[in-house]
Amino acid sequence: MVAAAFATDARYSGFRPDPAAIFETISDRLRATTLTVLDAAERQDAIPHTAGRCLAEDRVRAAMHSRGRIARS
Repeated sequence: MVAAAFATDARYSGFRPDPAAIFETISDRLRATTLTVLDAAERQDAIPHTAGRCLAEDRVRAAMHSRGRIARS
């Protein structure tokens, strides 16, 4: 998804994206997300897969709320 966002931005820009910057951004986001999942797994006393899935579901639900796709409960 991150690389796709860079490609979309490049489509509308006269400048080519720097591959090193793209890889650094992806690496930073992967590291941050991994730490978030591992912290959540420890707090929930769950395996990382379960914690990651819960975090992903929460993020999708929040995005759907913000776009008016589902009503707030």
